[in-house]
Amino acid sequence: MAARTSKRIALVTRAKLLRQIPAVVEELGTTDRGRLQNVLWLLGDDGRARLSECLKSAYPGKAVDDALKAFKVFRAAVNKAADTAHVPLLFTVDTSKKTPPAGP
Repeated sequence: MAARTSKRIALVTRAKLLRQIPAVVEELGTTDRGRLQNVLWLLGDDGRARLSECLKSAYPGKAVDDALKAFKVFRAAVNKAADTAHVPLLFTVDTSKKTPPAGP
């Protein structure tokens, strides 16, 4: 995950994210809270996680294309919750298309 710093985006470490995320979780519905908790377990110390693992965790059993679409909606919900909670976080994915996410 990343922090919003004016118009720049900087990666957030896992430790910093775990300190900031409780306020965001409070703003999410039950299902998205569970998804976010599952995704948080996948983060490395650098605040990154493999998209394929996130999709499997958040949408087990879904086809990759369907999981990608649903994950985009989920990320938007987390970002809206962060805005509402006044937490400067942006849940984003790497735009590199070299390696497609693995299937479930």
